[in-house]
Amino acid sequence: GKFFGHLKQRIEYSRIAIHERKERTALSFEGMTEPQREAYENASQTFEILQQLCEGHNLSLQDLIREQTMHQSSINLAKMILEMFTMQVETSQMLRRMEEVEVDLMVSNLDCIIEYLQGPCKGNQEMVSKDDAFLNGLDKVIQSSFHSRINRGLRLSVKTKAIVCIASLLEGRTNKEVHFRLAEIFQPLVFEIFRGFLAKQMATATSKKLKLDEEETEDREEDCMEAVVCLQRVNEELEQIPKFRTKMHELLKQRKDEDFDTFDNVACIEVLWEGRVEGVNFPLPPEVRYLSESTKNAFLMEADVSTAEKRCKQLLAAAPGFISEMSQVHGLAEESALYGFLYRNLTSIKWSMYALVVLLNLNIIMASYGEGSTDGYPSIQAGFKHLDKDEYRTSLAISLVLALLNLMGYVVIVCFLAITEVPIIIRQSDDYVQACLDDDAMKEEDYRDFGAFTWWFVTLIFNVLFIVMHLSNYPGKENQGLYLFLIFGINLPWTLSCIRNYIVVPNSSQTRIFCVIYDVLITKPFFRNHVILMVCSINGFTQSSWFPLMLMDIMNNSKLLANVARSVTDNAVALALVFYLFVCTVAIYAQFGLEYFEDWFVYDGDADDEEAVGCHSVVSCFVLIFYNGVPAGSLADVLDNISNRYKDTEGQDPNTYLQRVLFDLSFFIWVGILLFNIITGLMVDGFGALREEDNNRQDILENTCFVCGFTRSMYDDVPNFRGPTFDYHSNVDHLFWTYVYFYVYLKRKDKTSLSGVESYVWKQITDNNLGWIPTRASAAIQNSNAEVVDNEKEVDPIMIEQMADDMISIKHVIASIDKKVTKKE
Repeated sequence: GKFFGHLKQRIEYSRIAIHERKERTALSFEGMTEPQREAYENASQTFEILQQLCEGHNLSLQDLIREQTMHQSSINLAKMILEMFTMQVETSQMLRRMEEVEVDLMVSNLDCIIEYLQGPCKGNQEMVSKDDAFLNGLDKVIQSSFHSRINRGLRLSVKTKAIVCIASLLEGRTNKEVHFRLAEIFQPLVFEIFRGFLAKQMATATSKKLKLDEEETEDREEDCMEAVVCLQRVNEELEQIPKFRTKMHELLKQRKDEDFDTFDNVACIEVLWEGRVEGVNFPLPPEVRYLSESTKNAFLMEADVSTAEKRCKQLLAAAPGFISEMSQVHGLAEESALYGFLYRNLTSIKWSMYALVVLLNLNIIMASYGEGSTDGYPSIQAGFKHLDKDEYRTSLAISLVLALLNLMGYVVIVCFLAITEVPIIIRQSDDYVQACLDDDAMKEEDYRDFGAFTWWFVTLIFNVLFIVMHLSNYPGKENQGLYLFLIFGINLPWTLSCIRNYIVVPNSSQTRIFCVIYDVLITKPFFRNHVILMVCSINGFTQSSWFPLMLMDIMNNSKLLANVARSVTDNAVALALVFYLFVCTVAIYAQFGLEYFEDWFVYDGDADDEEAVGCHSVVSCFVLIFYNGVPAGSLADVLDNISNRYKDTEGQDPNTYLQRVLFDLSFFIWVGILLFNIITGLMVDGFGALREEDNNRQDILENTCFVCGFTRSMYDDVPNFRGPTFDYHSNVDHLFWTYVYFYVYLKRKDKTSLSGVESYVWKQITDNNLGWIPTRASAAIQNSNAEVVDNEKEVDPIMIEQMADDMISIKHVIASIDKKVTKKE
């Protein structure tokens, strides 16, 4: 009580100071005295204290400022604050005769009022909406031109606070009482004039003529965007009132759209709040235009889009990654015009470079005649060293120029991708490490996973034993190439993979560097592929055989071929197992073949030479069958033609003939028919599954709202509804990327400056709660009072399987109980 009494006394002193100032400037402007300035500054401090009391939308304190129910008598501080504002803005002349300190007091006053309205505090909203003097005062502030003695930034600030205050009155209203009151006071024309004022202010803020410092420019732009956002929200809310809507539509017919196209970067989403769908307008952060189409498509291709809940959950889970990419690219694009050019035209540059690759290979093919030939040149380097014929110098020059252009292009692209991708990986890694360090449930021993080396030891022992066995069985015939392949081709990559899996949390500088390099090369295939292409381009100067490898860059450029590769990689495990079956099959046939048909093996099955070269060890027979037999699907090219051995049937064992027929026929059936058809079936099924998945995904994305789950048929069949079409609902009202941008906006914004609905959404996001996202609902349907008939509820397939398993379990339990009851009877 004493505290509120003290605040009341301070407000009374401030009212006296305002009254004195009002009398002094009744006829003309008069400068403020020092005591008056001090009184106004004290008043601003009082408002700041009251504002801090309600910080964070504390509903109890918001109500307490208006009414203290625990006391016999209440001090309505909220009413006194409104009266102070009204005293300052009684007439337009008073606004024209103000000094900056007086405008500062109005800003502090409005900040305080906004803070005890947002949340929302419905009691304060209703009280303020009934105060016509206060509402008229807001109208005067919005329309006032103020005197030139007032700083332009301050003029903009007080007008912005006025429109924010109006928006706060409409926040979270479940009925239209406040809407009707405001629609009577404020006219659409005033808002449109104010919109034009904001457009001029934005143009002025960004103009180089004023030479504003960076901080002042940012402040003005921020104020302009905040005012536009709130103005748009107010217009959309008041358009629910027929009278206001009619006036607005008449005004829009007269307006020239090109005069008011300054604020296209304001977006709107719909959230479920206070039991109803609420529209939320917000300024699009500047970095959102740098979320690439490839990133969007990659998310849509990988996300589970079966239900709205899964879609939205995955969208928000992926949002931090989107933010990292957008922030990184935006920062680089703002700093470097060259980077911005590369980012905007990367696809065109890639296709242009591929055209150069094709031309280079065509020229190399026409100029290559092999080593030792007097025509052409085997490589660019060799051509400059030994080319004596003038007729090939032009060709050599063309090859050199094309090769240099390609090399420069790949170097630029690799550098571009490096400065884009590497910082993102570093930031994500550091954020993950910090999150793990802050997690009290995670112990230090959890930072490493020793189980990652289990299969590494198995592989190492296998390779070592293989090398030992090879040395034992082939003394004096060491195969260094084979040993190096086992060590560096198999064991080294496997070792690096195991080390990465071992490092769960890279909490040291060495592990951090290793994990960043590994993750960039493994998780960023586009970057990795272009590093390989750059290496091919460099090596191509000395060996022309490297240049044709660059033609495979088409896999990076073509989405169709990327899907072909995906059909193989998705079935990689199955294909690897089939390949292992091939190996096992060849080993079996090599062993049995050497045992029973050693003298039949030849490298040319059609050879008539009786001394044709064959194989006389399991390994050589294995190689022979794998090289000649498997591609043909038969042993005809591996074993001597049976007719050559049975020209004269005398002295020939008929059992050998039968064994040979069974041996060849079984290989043909097993390898030539079954295994190859298994591979074909896997590939065809892979293509079919991908096509079906893509069709289903496309159907869901086109005919189901990503956010709320409305299907096209359900939306179109809503009775008594003549609102936006389903396409507009899905692609504008509930455009899911806008929800990501809203997440970015909330993450960047000062949490003490959030409005009521923004605070609610941010808390829901931090709690991993999707309760703020509408489910089969929209503001348009809600405002038309239409009733949605939900006959198409989304069903989770996993839930169906779980229910089926539960039903079976229940059935078994019932049967068991029935048996026990029968026994007792």
